[in-house]
Amino acid sequence: MKKILLIAVACSAVFASCKKDGGKEEEDPFKLEYSNLSTEQHKQKMEQAGIEFVQKINTLPDEKFVDVLDYFASLELDLETESESVASIFAVGKAAKTKNFNALFNASTSATNDAGKLSDLYKIYTWDRTEQEWVESSSTDKLEFRFPSDASKTSNNATLTFSYVKSNTTATYEGESAELPASMTAVLKVDNKEELKYTSSFEYKNDGTPTKADINLVLGAFTLKTKVDNSSSAMSSEFSLAKGTEVLLSLTTSAAGNMTVDNANSADDLDEFLKSANASFEIMNFKLLGQVDIKGIADAERAADNLSNDLQNVKEAEAWNKHAKFVAVNKTDNTLIAKVEFEPGRDDYESCYWNGQSNHCYSYTDYYLEPKLVFKDGSKTSFEAFFENGFAQLIDDLEEFGEKFE
Repeated sequence: MKKILLIAVACSAVFASCKKDGGKEEEDPFKLEYSNLSTEQHKQKMEQAGIEFVQKINTLPDEKFVDVLDYFASLELDLETESESVASIFAVGKAAKTKNFNALFNASTSATNDAGKLSDLYKIYTWDRTEQEWVESSSTDKLEFRFPSDASKTSNNATLTFSYVKSNTTATYEGESAELPASMTAVLKVDNKEELKYTSSFEYKNDGTPTKADINLVLGAFTLKTKVDNSSSAMSSEFSLAKGTEVLLSLTTSAAGNMTVDNANSADDLDEFLKSANASFEIMNFKLLGQVDIKGIADAERAADNLSNDLQNVKEAEAWNKHAKFVAVNKTDNTLIAKVEFEPGRDDYESCYWNGQSNHCYSYTDYYLEPKLVFKDGSKTSFEAFFENGFAQLIDDLEEFGEKFE
């Protein structure tokens, strides 16, 4: 999984062949005609896509669940009732308030970490406005909080309810065994209207390693979806952020190979671990598409093993440009914006430290490949516009989550 997303981070592209839609084969993206817009107009439109993305998510803090969760937190929930699942819902509210979709992803994927302990917490907690305290009553099927949605309310018009279904699998961590959830649900209602809904379902290997996860988080008008599926020979992951029916951002990966922890740790080369890979990254009305010959790149890297670091970096760039092809496409009119080529890059650093007697300095170099968008007139620009909103961190977070399924 790590190698797949490493490629996705480097290229921010789709490793995919043409698909069929409604029985009709899509046009080969590598044969698309260039748009008639000028290079400067393309750059402006790409920048505008980033601005529109920010404008779309700017309304997230205004969703009702944010203020309701804030007020709920102010009611000083008894520490004995707190769990990671409950804390994650609070984290969702905080992330939404700051429009941090990376934090939203992390909160949604950690919400079920201790779901197996929810049955120990099953009770109903009702806020007593007069006594300013929580009143407990028993429950056998849920953990629920009944409270006013804000300080002006004289009745408990909001409920936050947690429930889960057990799986038949247990996992042992640091000497402690815990049952694993088959599914978990958390729902926030205000005046009987759902303002937040979290649902998740899981499947596991016999040792407790998850093989499938399907997580949905509805936040008023917004929806986050995360799916991971790993059979060791095939793996896929998906993340999307939508507002209403409009998908603002999506990231998907899939791969075939021998993707087990042992093989990942023992593989010396990428093509030993990964046989084929696909990935896609889309934001607003732009998408990046491509194809890659993994074996061709791996063979070229092996052939450069005995060269200097500088030459290895150059040869790696040459290998990607020879064995991979990528294009940026405007989804609005299905025209080619730019092609992608890779350039070798390096950053030189100097670091100093005091050894007790004198200041000791040393230098080192960081080598990397930089993908550049190449426009019709030959001018180039970097991918920074696509990453400045934190997309690279989101890819890292999705990668880390996916590694739990290896």
